[in-house]
Amino acid sequence: MNNDKKYFERIAEYGQLIVISGPSGVGKRTILKEYMNEHPNACTCTSVTTRDPRPGETDGKEHYFISHLEFERMVRSHQLLEYGYYKRNGMEFLGRR
Repeated sequence: MNNDKKYFERIAEYGQLIVISGPSGVGKRTILKEYMNEHPNACTCTSVTTRDPRPGETDGKEHYFISHLEFERMVRSHQLLEYGYYKRNGMEFLGRR
């Protein structure tokens, strides 16, 4: 039980990274919205994508929508935490922006 207490003390001091991952349409945004409602001190990282915005999406809210050229510049200048290439015409990554 002592180890559990130390674990939660570390989370309280340093925070905890939670990754919500899954295919399109499985409800990641719904889960995130509910989590954020229950944990008001939590923060999110907004990803960057080269795809066009979907109806209802706002630049800087769900994603930052950038050009392929800007994406490649960010890759070369090491501004990304991670990145991937999808479907040859779209690229997404988590980055420092």
